[in-house]
Amino acid sequence: MLAALLKICRCLCCVRRVYTKKHPSSESEETMLRSKKSLGTRRKHTGEYTVEYNSRSHFDIIFSLRGSIWPNVIKYCLLNVMLTLFCNYVVKPTMEDKFKMTGKGHALLAIVVSFLVVTRVNLALAQYKEARGNLSKMLTSTRDIVSATAIHTKDDQTQSAKEWRNLIAYYSCLLLRLMMAASNYKSQGIPPWSLPELHGEIKEELLKHNQITGLSSKFAHMQRTEREEVYRVPITMCHYLRMALTDNAKYLQKDCSGLPIGRFNGIVDNLIHAYTAQKKIFTTPPPFPMVQMSRTVTFVWVFLLPLVLMEDPSSVLAHSFVVFFVTFAFCGLELVAIEVDDPFGNDDNDFDNTGLALSVYEDVYNIINIIDGEEWAYKVRFNMKDGDGDVFFRPTEVTPLIGV
Repeated sequence: MLAALLKICRCLCCVRRVYTKKHPSSESEETMLRSKKSLGTRRKHTGEYTVEYNSRSHFDIIFSLRGSIWPNVIKYCLLNVMLTLFCNYVVKPTMEDKFKMTGKGHALLAIVVSFLVVTRVNLALAQYKEARGNLSKMLTSTRDIVSATAIHTKDDQTQSAKEWRNLIAYYSCLLLRLMMAASNYKSQGIPPWSLPELHGEIKEELLKHNQITGLSSKFAHMQRTEREEVYRVPITMCHYLRMALTDNAKYLQKDCSGLPIGRFNGIVDNLIHAYTAQKKIFTTPPPFPMVQMSRTVTFVWVFLLPLVLMEDPSSVLAHSFVVFFVTFAFCGLELVAIEVDDPFGNDDNDFDNTGLALSVYEDVYNIINIIDGEEWAYKVRFNMKDGDGDVFFRPTEVTPLIGV
């Protein structure tokens, strides 16, 4: 029996190695991403921004490995089955009097374990849904601010007006890009000020007004970490977008004042509010005592189960089967909570927020193309070029907007 179980373990390890090659783990993918100069989208299927599935197919749902919790939970299941075999074949014949458990306390503890696990998962899923809502608002507001400014001023076809619309489009896309970089910082470790899309005068300004790379420490109350400054960069960029909106009188024949500029700033408000709501999630994870209690009690309860089942008259095979799936249920739920704790990571179930942002950039290029023409759309696309590795950019006779 034990030899057969060891063979199964070796087979499962082989399956996991094959799965890892096809679907890199968070650590291997993080190493790959850190080695690149630019940030690309994660390895997802074309047109897919998280794991998609056919909920009508029971077979696909149960046996799919992509995005599954099985590769992470299987080791705990097999370990507990081995403990079950050890308890039945070693502990029970020789040391049963020392480790005998009636199971009453274990049954009472099951209520506490269930409460803690469900609470833990609910906290993680609530933050997951909130993060997706914040991401949606950031994407929508970026598209809206460019659309609103371009359409409101479309009758002004002077060179300076086109430059202003191009500047607003670039600053809006850049702000979203910085927000995505800040969101990905925990998993990828790449600060926003190193992005290839950030260049020119605006890069100099952002580097200057930063404690890590600039002179902002002169006014600081305390020394800030790189992580704190990473989250601050999009807020600083938002100031420059607002100033560019306010400077419209320098470019337009008829300045936007009163209600129009109020509307534009209102859209920017929605954008920065969504980002600060997301920043709140980054800086306020689920309460540590709850996470600690949930994980400790769950693992103690799960791995005491083999001792409790020693007194059960059922067969060893039945014990192993029950232990395997009870471990899968409770440890699996705890691992699901861990999986969705950081929805901007590199796992299959995380959001491909960078890919979603790229789709918004394309909408912005389309807006500029409709209002000002292809040449000006190419200027924004050139400014948002993702370094030399941007294989989709086809350079033509286009120059970046002067001053950015």
